[in-house]
Amino acid sequence: MTNYGPHNDLVSAFLEQVRAADLETMRALAAAIVPSDLRVDATRAIADARLSASVRTSVHSAAVKTFRELGLRREDFPGRRDLPRVDTAISTASTAIAAQEQLSPEHLHALLDPFAEVGFTAARTAFGQH
Repeated sequence: MTNYGPHNDLVSAFLEQVRAADLETMRALAAAIVPSDLRVDATRAIADARLSASVRTSVHSAAVKTFRELGLRREDFPGRRDLPRVDTAISTASTAIAAQEQLSPEHLHALLDPFAEVGFTAARTAFGQH
């Protein structure tokens, strides 16, 4: 069994929901991800989070694998930056869920709100645990 830290089940559920998402959901997600200084700060906070190397590596590797399994291509999205934006969002959201106690509510929302907006219940659940 993979160890994603104390929130193993929630990270697993989130990645399962990502795997199950259809193209329209991924397009909606790309549209919901609005670049901002707060998202940049939240991403920095994730880098500073104290996660063991094994947990950080497991979460990141699983997020990358999940994104690749989706088989998305640039042509699937209207914007040229949408695909890499979705890729990065999946990775940062997965890590945010794993390290949620170490993030401010603002940072957690900045990274998870786009997922919650398009129906990812694991993202909503993380708000309740924080």
